[in-house]
Amino acid sequence: GVSSFVFSCEEIQTRLLNTQRFESTVFACVFFEEGLDPSTSSFLHDIYLQDQDGKKSYSFASVAVSPTGCVRGEGPWTVISDHPSNMRCDKEIALI
Repeated sequence: GVSSFVFSCEEIQTRLLNTQRFESTVFACVFFEEGLDPSTSSFLHDIYLQDQDGKKSYSFASVAVSPTGCVRGEGPWTVISDHPSNMRCDKEIALI
């Protein structure tokens, strides 16, 4: 079967960022509310999806502007940042 998990910006900020791994999924996707632009929102370049098994990291900005809004990995995934206090949720971010 197919399963998915959806995390809001607030959940990313309070439950996932620099804390815990979330489910092992093949794909991780990042979508922004209209008006949230990676070219003007520098914090999106400082937050990363990290594929724990594949040992690869992808900035939220690079994932969101990719053709599918998703990256393929081996999971489990974590959300990391050296500057977690810079994350803003005035515009919605969804992690799927």
